[in-house]
Amino acid sequence: MDRRDQAEIQQALGDSIAARQFSDLARRTAEVADSGRRFLAAVNTGGIGVTFAIAGTFASEKVPPGWATWPVGVFSTGLALTAVSWQLQKYKTKKRRDAARVIVASRKGVANGEHEPVFKSFVWRNHTYDVLALVAFVAGVFVGLHELSKITIPGT
Repeated sequence: MDRRDQAEIQQALGDSIAARQFSDLARRTAEVADSGRRFLAAVNTGGIGVTFAIAGTFASEKVPPGWATWPVGVFSTGLALTAVSWQLQKYKTKKRRDAARVIVASRKGVANGEHEPVFKSFVWRNHTYDVLALVAFVAGVFVGLHELSKITIPGT
């Protein structure tokens, strides 16, 4: 939620203590969620990098790099889920901002009032995708270790 969105919601709620607390809580919540998503993006990207580094090392030993396909695929799935979470947060923020604009307009007598959108289903919850991205990372680690355990270096 950017500053303009927060300002519009603040204006919609008025200048009460509750409105200031809401704005502060929304900002802190967004910061924590964004840092969690940055972490998930970093570890899944790191998993891909480590897998490619190991595959490159084994390539000099004449080990075919096909074993890296599954771990990289799982880490990529984790990255995709993190991207879905980021985009979902962006979408929900815009919907809430638009609802706040309508609320302000309705108070001024310009438009009919609408309620803030409610995202109840687990499909609309960001932490669903964040947890799935973390599960994908852990699965990628185990898939990578499993694939590594099947490798035999020729000539040893």
